[in-house]
Amino acid sequence: AILILAYSILCVVSIFGNTLVCYVICKNKRLHTATNYFIANLAISDLLVTCVNVPFNIARNILDDWPFGIVLCQLVNFSLMTSVYVSTYTLTAIALDRHRVVLKPFTTRMSKTAAAVILIAIWVVAVTLSLPYGIFNTVKEVKFFVSSAQRCSSEFPEPKIFFEKYLTLATICLQYVLPLTLIGIAYGRIVRKLWARTHVGAVTHTQQISQAKAKKKSIKLLITVVIVFALCWLPLNLYHLLTDLHPDPAVFPYNSNAFFICHWVAISSTCFNPFIYCWLNEIFREELLAKLRWCLKRS
Repeated sequence: AILILAYSILCVVSIFGNTLVCYVICKNKRLHTATNYFIANLAISDLLVTCVNVPFNIARNILDDWPFGIVLCQLVNFSLMTSVYVSTYTLTAIALDRHRVVLKPFTTRMSKTAAAVILIAIWVVAVTLSLPYGIFNTVKEVKFFVSSAQRCSSEFPEPKIFFEKYLTLATICLQYVLPLTLIGIAYGRIVRKLWARTHVGAVTHTQQISQAKAKKKSIKLLITVVIVFALCWLPLNLYHLLTDLHPDPAVFPYNSNAFFICHWVAISSTCFNPFIYCWLNEIFREELLAKLRWCLKRS
């Protein structure tokens, strides 16, 4: 019951936050920039996770069964992995774009066409990398003493153990380790650049204090982005490492409660991402607060 409530809260917060993000970007022409297109794409992928994967996980937890058939079994897992890849690669694209803007401030800003091409490439790569999670998923019947239940689970080709291990390892590297490394390097260089940058005209003590505060705020926000991304996905990746790659499966057997808790923590990143990235954009933040005030007045 607690886990179901937690999933429900996550679902409501994520849908509200990400829908509001998409609405604000669509309705305000001054937000039609490459960076905000990345933010909108992140919100869309997070909505896909929230609207497709989370409801079926709630139903599976309540029913302790999978009555939805093989097509939805494959679609739910495939869409989840696609969304996860899109989210992480979009986060990486945002970090690399910010890295280019901060370290090379006089270069031409990314055009909307270039951003669209990058987003299409992200979706194509995400779909390609997610195909094994759709193709090799099926519905199995598990028999108990007096009853049976349907389970949506993986059915890998022979040799199954090696296929599962290599797929898990490749997924963790491509979905977690590589993006996190790139994000960490990009934001690390941004932090050093911001800290070392000197401002012409900062001659008064008040100006120096103001600039120091601005630097610290930017650094805190950038570090928060990396920490949230790393912490949200760390438990689920560790769980898969222990259950799929440990030489003795009996030591770390599959545990549904442990999996759903780790899964919830990972999916909770869909709630944090919109607000973190909105907070980095002053114009976006102003528009978002204006829409919130308008919604409150209407209600």
